[in-house]
Parts: sequence; C-alpha cells; structure tokens
Amino acid sequence: MDISSPQAVPAPPSIPKSLLAGFDAVSNHIGLVLFAFILDIFLWLGPKFPLDHFFTSLLTQTSEVANTFQLEEAVKRLNLFTALRSYPIGVPSLMASRNPLASPLSNVSWTITSPFVIMGLWLLFTLSGLVIGTLYFIMISEAASGRSPFRFQIIQRWPKTFLQFLLLALIWVGILLGVGVPFICLLSLLGMGGLSIGLLLMIPYFLLLTWFLLPLVFSPHGILVKNYKAWKAIQESGRLVRFTLPATGLFIFVVIILSEGLDALWKIPAEASWLSLVGILGHAFVNASLLAASFIYYQQADQWMQKAMLQANFLNSRRSKL
Repeated sequence: MDISSPQAVPAPPSIPKSLLAGFDAVSNHIGLVLFAFILDIFLWLGPKFPLDHFFTSLLTQTSEVANTFQLEEAVKRLNLFTALRSYPIGVPSLMASRNPLASPLSNVSWTITSPFVIMGLWLLFTLSGLVIGTLYFIMISEAASGRSPFRFQIIQRWPKTFLQFLLLALIWVGILLGVGVPFICLLSLLGMGGLSIGLLLMIPYFLLLTWFLLPLVFSPHGILVKNYKAWKAIQESGRLVRFTLPATGLFIFVVIILSEGLDALWKIPAEASWLSLVGILGHAFVNASLLAASFIYYQQADQWMQKAMLQANFLNSRRSKL
C-alpha cells in the first residue's frame, strides 16, 4: 500500500477479519500453542509451592472479617509457581487462574514460611515468566506478520526486546500503584462506614483503571512491530487507541468476551480429570490466536491511522492555499 497518495484511504480495520486471520496464523504454526500448553501442564501436574501456611497467621488475625471462610479457601489454592504467568507480558495460563488443588497425579509440595524466600522466589519466577513471555510475544507477532516464527533472528531480538518489555512492565506497575494505592487508602477509610459503600466505590475504581490502562494496550505491539522504545510505544499506543475509538474498544471487548467466555468452558472438567487436557489445549490455541489477531488488528489500525492523517494534512494544506 502506497501511503504517499492522499486520495485513497484504506478501509478501517475489520474486527471479524482480524480475528479470522489470527486463528489462521496460529493454525499455520500450531507449535505456538506449546508455550501455554506446557506451562499449564506444569502448574497442573508439577510440583507446588503452597502459601497457605504463610497466610494462616494473617487470616487468624482477621477472623472477625466477613467472608473469612472464602479467604481461607482461596489461600489454600495459592501456588507460588503461578508467578510464571507474568503480567502484562507473559504466556497465558488456564491453571494460573484456576489454581487447582487436585490433579490425576500426586503433586510434590514444598512448604515455605520465610517471607524473604517467598519474595525472592516470586521475583525469580516473575522475571522468568517475562523472559519466556517475551519470546512468546515475538513468535506470535512474527506469525501474525506472515513470517515464520521459528527463525534464528528471533533469538537475536530476544534480549533487546526483553529489556523494553521489562521497562514497560515497570511503567505499568507504576501506573497501577499510582492509581490503586490512593484509592485503597480511601476505600479503607470509607469502608468503616459499611461494606456496601466499599463495594459501590469499586465501580468508579475499575472505570478509572480502565481509562488509564486502555490506551496502553498496544504498547507491546509497538515495540515488536514498529521497534519503538517502551515510552514511545506507550505514547503511540495511546494515540492509536484514541484515534480508532470506538472500533478498538469494541475489538478489545470482543477479545475479552471470547477469552473469558471460553475459559468458563475449559474449566468445566474436574481438576482431577484427564479431560482437563482438552481445556488446556483449547485455551492455548484460542489465546494464541487472539493475541495474533491483536497484532494483525494493530497493523491494520496503524496503517489506517497513518493514511487518514496523511489525507487530513493534504486536505488542510489544499484549503490553506485557497
């Protein structure tokens, strides 16, 4: 496509075509599903680092808080290895959200009570997940661009891209803390007036969080597709999202609905049933395809934005001469 001609503006990005192209890209390189498949198999059948012993004393001190039983049940499922599913860059995992207690095999468990060891291992697993997730994102972006994701050049890009993704993750954490900490403090104060007030305040919090994070959704795509630095990728992602709303908002909404809706289907088999393998494989394929679709949509949206802005500048220059 020649973007130097201001007469022809390409069609806006098509959500259905982007989704179909994403599924086609992964189908043509089915080995990409191994990332999520292997991670989920490890979290399901592999050893565990349970954290229930560490949180027992904390729960005892909060025994008068409502829903303590639910908290105890959630704590029993905590596994330190789930930190391998790092955010915002990481390999998608069904078992990281499910945190199964049972499996068809006997799991080995290692109990840790030292907070320093827990923090150190959490940091190690998170960084390891980010390293693996970086390779995963690079290979998905290559497949979405019509290139082979199994080339040696990808290994050469890996370290440099990881550093940019690490910086991007730190920026995301900074934004979350900047938005979350003041709100949590306010929520704690107002929560003294009743649980209903605290629950009511969660709605504007999530709206505020979405307003801050939505413009950042294509930051990894800018790093991989356009070779931007982390901060430049954030700026360009914000500009792209603002320029292409509401189409981009609808695309993100559709991706979330497909991912979360199918996750409910993948979680139907019992934790100890081998049928969970079907859910693990389905989850790996669908999420890899949705990520590929996001790269395809990003490229189409960026081309459309550049062309539309070029035509707008051309028309403005024509009017200024009249």
